[in-house]
Amino acid sequence: MKKLIGLILLSMWGISQPAQAQKFLEDYQRFRSKHRPHKTWARRAQRAELELLKILFATHQQQTGRRLDVADTLHLLTLTPVEVGQGYAPRAGMIWNGSDTIAFRLEYAGMPPYGRTAIKYEPFLAPAPSYDPYADVSLDSLVALVSRRQFAQAQHLAADYPVFDGSSSQVVSAVRTPKGYQITAFTLPAFGFIRGEKPRK
Repeated sequence: MKKLIGLILLSMWGISQPAQAQKFLEDYQRFRSKHRPHKTWARRAQRAELELLKILFATHQQQTGRRLDVADTLHLLTLTPVEVGQGYAPRAGMIWNGSDTIAFRLEYAGMPPYGRTAIKYEPFLAPAPSYDPYADVSLDSLVALVSRRQFAQAQHLAADYPVFDGSSSQVVSAVRTPKGYQITAFTLPAFGFIRGEKPRK
């Protein structure tokens, strides 16, 4: 089966590499800068992603008094509609660890990736009813796999249930080590399935 899909936004190959500092945002910025793209739109996308994360972490700290950017383990998942194409314009996302969660939706005044006007804090997951045999369980399954750092299984999931529309899933997972955060980042193409559905590929 294929390797992990994609360095965020650009490549189609997963990358895992240790960072140096003890604060996630600093390590993540360093991680991204080591794989800085040459395209102007891609560099702008990187800056937009980092600015969004700074806002989300700062708001969470103000509201709770807790800092997610120094957590031992941290996961980030964002969904971007396939029609967006180039640029960084997720429509929704979640940042979580074992005790805290930031769930959000982004609203855009103009055509994404331009004109973002608001960050709405609202649930990212709507748990599928256990009694519904046709419930969409794709997002719940992906979050569970990322939480367990089962990245190969997440890649298999996307490969087995492809769709032609929907959203790509951008995943970042970080574990703090004595030398800094070890960061894994990849992007999965759009996929989806209902409970009990057999793989399509």
